[in-house]
Amino acid sequence: MKVLTLFIMALLLSRYCHAQIFFNGYTRNAIKKDLNAKIKKNKYTATITETESTLLFLLRDTTVQNLDYYFHFSEGGRCDREIATLSCDSCFQKFKNSLLGNSFLKKVQVNDSLYYGHYPMQHMMEIKTRHNFTLEVATSSISKKEFREMQKSLPAGVAAERK
Repeated sequence: MKVLTLFIMALLLSRYCHAQIFFNGYTRNAIKKDLNAKIKKNKYTATITETESTLLFLLRDTTVQNLDYYFHFSEGGRCDREIATLSCDSCFQKFKNSLLGNSFLKKVQVNDSLYYGHYPMQHMMEIKTRHNFTLEVATSSISKKEFREMQKSLPAGVAAERK
């Protein structure tokens, strides 16, 4: 029951976050509906392309910076990974800080590019900057025991620091 309550709160709170996370439980239709609503509301020029297991959102509008969103769906039809690629450093930093600043997700920094979320949410976030400015959020498969061992193995200052 507690996990269900947390899940519902995550869905409600994510609606108000600038760096919105779709990956934990959203369906393809829910994501498409949200993206189409944003396109219509802001009158953006964007395209949505999809395959059986993916959805690609490309924002190409002269009024804003380019944004690419890639969504992968599990066999159950739920989003299990999302990748956002932004087109400028300041946009990427703002997006990253907004996501990491979401206190509900309680990110624990493992190193410069890897963050694990609070165990019940089983979230893993990896920040990649290899091409352009890319941030990936994916569901983690680590167990509660592995999560606790990972926290213990981190240097004291890093493990205690919540982002």
